[in-house]
Amino acid sequence: MAISGGRTSKICYNKLKMRKAKKILAFSTVLVSLVVSVFLIRDGFDKKAVSQFADLGQNAPIENFPLLNVNFENTLTGTYIQKLTESLQAANPNGFPIINDNPTANVPDVTDINQWLERETTNINIDSLKPVINDNDLRISEDQSTEAIANYVTQYNLIFEKHFNSLPVNINLNVDTATLDDFMKLLDWVSEQFKKINKDLIVLPAPKNIISLHKDLIRNNAAEAALYDLIVNYQRDPLRAMAITPLRNQIIKEKQEIRTNFANFLKTQ
Repeated sequence: MAISGGRTSKICYNKLKMRKAKKILAFSTVLVSLVVSVFLIRDGFDKKAVSQFADLGQNAPIENFPLLNVNFENTLTGTYIQKLTESLQAANPNGFPIINDNPTANVPDVTDINQWLERETTNINIDSLKPVINDNDLRISEDQSTEAIANYVTQYNLIFEKHFNSLPVNINLNVDTATLDDFMKLLDWVSEQFKKINKDLIVLPAPKNIISLHKDLIRNNAAEAALYDLIVNYQRDPLRAMAITPLRNQIIKEKQEIRTNFANFLKTQ
């Protein structure tokens, strides 16, 4: 995201290099939409449950039920599964009796559990992905002149260009032939670039009169990196990853708003 506007409108990216960065970010949008459709929360669990359920004996304990015997400790997915386990156990205090040679189970009412999940996922927002940034964490410059601001814009654009200057060579970027693994590697790479950009921004001297915008840039970059990390590592907490994915559009919208705010500020200088 190059910053431009007002007297500093000439301080921007080389257009070709900027198109490369935009290509990377646009390609990651394709990835986000594809990843959602392959989460193992449905296919992996259900197939495992079907294949192993027949092995359960009469009055089998709930701990042997394969659909629920998955480790998601301290995650949204884990809490949800634990609630389902407790509900299923309460509905089947004597285990799963065999009827006509088939294991059976009383199906509990999970309305309250699903309402809980809806509340939890609704509470997942952009701010939950952003770090707290204090003034002491930054290099704040007392020089608030137009020249100092112009230099900040130049340095920011150079930092962004440095980290998004070239596409990764070890990843297949052909949309027609790229695999899910390629998409995941790309998202992981994009996340790492935003983290590197933020490391550089933390030590970049920022004029005091734009420090709020400076923080907004860093926090937005951090949120996008965190979102991609959750998607790449979706197997650790599939439900949270699915809930977090739609936030990408909000993050991009906020990024555009920050750019607009910056441009409007620069016009006043």
